[in-house]
Amino acid sequence: MPYLSFLSEYKNQNQIEKSFAFIKNKSFQLASVFLKKPSRITALMAVMSFSLMVYGFAEHHLRKVLQEKKETLPNQLGKPTSKPSMSSVIRKFKNIQVVIFSQSECTRKLVVNMDYFTEKVVRIFGPAAERLYSSA
Repeated sequence: MPYLSFLSEYKNQNQIEKSFAFIKNKSFQLASVFLKKPSRITALMAVMSFSLMVYGFAEHHLRKVLQEKKETLPNQLGKPTSKPSMSSVIRKFKNIQVVIFSQSECTRKLVVNMDYFTEKVVRIFGPAAERLYSSA
């Protein structure tokens, strides 16, 4: 029945709309950007579309790993979920700071404000993320 396929695609439209709400989010402060040249507007939309793609991939990867390992993360209310939103995860990383000290030929890196939640997310994203957020 072809109408069932059409109906399921129509219902998935909501997910696409939620994704584009990401671009309209006030944290990007796009309202303060004023561009005159069409080429610059096109470039900005390309960057925002790429950001949306990375955001979607990260959310999909995080949820997939949590479901495969049968693990959860606390949501905004502190209840366990295997389907966290990437925006809630990103907010948890807001206060993390990486401080690099250089003295003579010795360089040290210090990562502050990591907690159980952020450490778990970093482990899920693998070795590259672990190198970024390790104090070694």
